[in-house]
Amino acid sequence: MWGDGSSNEERPRTGRSYRTDRTEGISDGVFVHGLVLIAPRLGTFALSLAIVAYYWLVHHLISPRYAT
Repeated sequence: MWGDGSSNEERPRTGRSYRTDRTEGISDGVFVHGLVLIAPRLGTFALSLAIVAYYWLVHHLISPRYAT
């Protein structure tokens, strides 16, 4: 029996002979914590990318009118 209540038959075969649930839990916690720490930078990057993409799109929609 695994810690989550499922039997061995219900789990997919991975070829591993050891449990990975604790390792996965630790890595998920570290990843989420790191993501929270850099969230302001990611938000700033997303906002600046959206602004540049907007200006690029408007530029390409307007510029063919003035090409002739």
